Amino acid sequence: MELHFYNIFDARNVLNKRVNTPIIINGTLKGGSSILSPVINADFLLGESPDVNYVYIPAFKRYYFIEGINNVNNNIWQFALSIDVLMSHKSQILNIPVIASRSSSLFDPYLPDSMVKDSTQVEIYTRAWGGGSFTPSSGSYVLAVNGV
Repeated sequence: MELHFYNIFDARNVLNKRVNTPIIINGTLKGGSSILSPVINADFLLGESPDVNYVYIPAFKRYYFIEGINNVNNNIWQFALSIDVLMSHKSQILNIPVIASRSSSLFDPYLPDSMVKDSTQVEIYTRAWGGGSFTPSSGSYVLAVNGV
């Protein structure tokens, strides 16, 4: 099976992880492995532990974190993986219609949020009236607002 190895620097809880150019290598699935946490063997031909921490398996259409790397013999390396649910299901997650009640970057004034303080500033504007009539045809209006 084809394996795409990466070295990523984003946190595990980041949805859009930045991946570099992959190292594409063929590998084999160790018997008795699950799709959620497979163990795979790959021939790296490096002589030392591969500098990778992330892998995509096209056959499973899933991304995985590399939890452990062991040398089996010579250039054969065994990788213990755990699924990255966020990247594996990124397109479905991004297409979910939601109304977020909390956001670190955007604020919706129509959603109640106890973490955002409402303004308590009082503003009073007064204008002197010079007399004259208040008729609709003259375009003059009086607006009185009182609120708490």
